[in-house]
Amino acid sequence: MTRNRRWPAALALLATLAACATTSGEGTLYMEPSIPRGSVRIHRVAVVPNRLPANLQDPEKWRRSNWEVIEREFKDRGYEVVDYDTSVKSFERSGLPVEDTKSSRDKYAELAEALGVDAIVVPYYGTSAFSKGGVLTNEFHFVAVATLQVYLTERNDFASRIDASGDSGYKTGLLLVAGIGCYALSFAAQTCSTFPGTSVQSCVPNSGLQLAGLASMLAELVVSGVMAARGADSYWENAFEAALGEGLAPFFAAYSPGVPASRGASAPPAPVRPFVAPAPPPPPTVRPAPQSSPPPSPPPSPIIAMPGSPIVPMPGSPIVPMPVTLAALPTPAASLADAQADARFFPGEVAGEAHAKVKSVGSAFAYFAIAQNGCGAAPRFVDAELTAPFDGFAARTTVTLRLEDASAAAPGRTIAAGGLRRAGKARDGKFVYCGKSAR
Repeated sequence: MTRNRRWPAALALLATLAACATTSGEGTLYMEPSIPRGSVRIHRVAVVPNRLPANLQDPEKWRRSNWEVIEREFKDRGYEVVDYDTSVKSFERSGLPVEDTKSSRDKYAELAEALGVDAIVVPYYGTSAFSKGGVLTNEFHFVAVATLQVYLTERNDFASRIDASGDSGYKTGLLLVAGIGCYALSFAAQTCSTFPGTSVQSCVPNSGLQLAGLASMLAELVVSGVMAARGADSYWENAFEAALGEGLAPFFAAYSPGVPASRGASAPPAPVRPFVAPAPPPPPTVRPAPQSSPPPSPPPSPIIAMPGSPIVPMPGSPIVPMPVTLAALPTPAASLADAQADARFFPGEVAGEAHAKVKSVGSAFAYFAIAQNGCGAAPRFVDAELTAPFDGFAARTTVTLRLEDASAAAPGRTIAAGGLRRAGKARDGKFVYCGKSAR
């Protein structure tokens, strides 16, 4: 009898353990091939909302809740994280929540500069729920999906993508099955006795198994009620935490925390230096001739002009170029700080037209963007060689024109573009100008 009382209790215990909630997560890291692992260090990070519509019932709740999870993961590994309210307000002011009016990469560059961060994490979240089961048992799964795009300020590009998913759920019905089994076994383990002097038997089911079966079935009702009472949000929170924790692990292995080499250990990012042209010299003094002879006409005053200036001189007036501090040849920029040291690296429209011979036309080009450069949408990038001086650059200098309409640009063709604005500078020193179109 002692043995019969032990094994039903063991079955009930195993069934109870199997009915507990479970949580798991996994993640995959994708990296830009041109950016090797360990080549970039990150010190300060901002987590901003996503530009896409949120596939969630309460988007703000999940944005803030998951932001706290991501913040904890980054801070536990030595990174600095911009606070939630500042990140969201800066994101809204940047114009990123609306459809593109100019290149998204430029907007993220301006946002990164405004927040003073080395990386921007752009997350997307989604949730779903489903159940699997049979007649007596069921499994309830609450799935959370997160995709994190990581923009690196030093490279002015999106360098990584993290796809992560988490599953949190529970099982029901196992205690019910165990209870039914114990109750059925009570009849197999029944005790029978024969009435004295007769062949009639009296059988009594095993009371211990029956009690164990009833207790197991009652326990099923309690366990199922407790699991369901937690609510779906509780399981999704566990699923998101598991997903983000597992998903960020390979990212932390690829990017070490620390001040980027371009910024130095203590030096802040170099400020943008607006170009200030030197004051023009005073006009020459013309002395009149003696009265004994007719006074000669005064010589025409020289016109001081910036390179590329649209000044139209009077007939016979010479144009004297003003000495400026702009470099006539491109200078490389290994970092954003190097680009900001260029005297041209400030927003503004350049006078005159750029005349250049087209070398190639592409749909993308990596460069350090000038904050608030005023550029519009730019589906095409035209790599061209100047055929005449422009913005202080000598002829035969290669520049990139970011044009909204590049239909007139074809390799080998000479084009002219006016109304250009300074957009940024590439690592090889090539300067980028943006505009509407060329002819």
